[in-house]
Amino acid sequence: LAHLGWAQRLSGDLDAAAATGAQAVATARDQAHMWWASTATAMYATTLLALDRRADAARVLQPVTSAVDVAGAEAYQLRCRAALAAATGSLEMLSAADAALQTITAPPDCAWLLGADAYLGVARAWVECGDTERARRALAPMRHAAGQVPWPALVRLADAVVDA
Repeated sequence: LAHLGWAQRLSGDLDAAAATGAQAVATARDQAHMWWASTATAMYATTLLALDRRADAARVLQPVTSAVDVAGAEAYQLRCRAALAAATGSLEMLSAADAALQTITAPPDCAWLLGADAYLGVARAWVECGDTERARRALAPMRHAAGQVPWPALVRLADAVVDA
């Protein structure tokens, strides 16, 4: 459900993405599986951000971001921290997310495209802080890899963050 909501958001259907995302969060919460909950919550929160519902995004992210702060859950932490940084403007959260983003390793011309929201969230937060150059650097691996695939929707999203 979380990934379906993500696909709906990427295709531009924000209303469907929000409904599916809310359902994914509720379903994951019922299963009491923190990694599922963090994935569903981060994807849903990013949809809320696309709908300019920052306070709602922060409200759903805060408890999950704290709960997933355990060893071995770095990718889950990054998704939540990136979205929370974009939602709140917290420089502390942004610094943590940016540092985690820098640890991603991938083969040449590749990136963690399924984690595109993390790259985009960190970049959006840097833009909000007035540092478009840092935003460009954060996006560079994802944008390049998306262009190689090609995955034009991700390229457009990356360009929209730094060209806004």
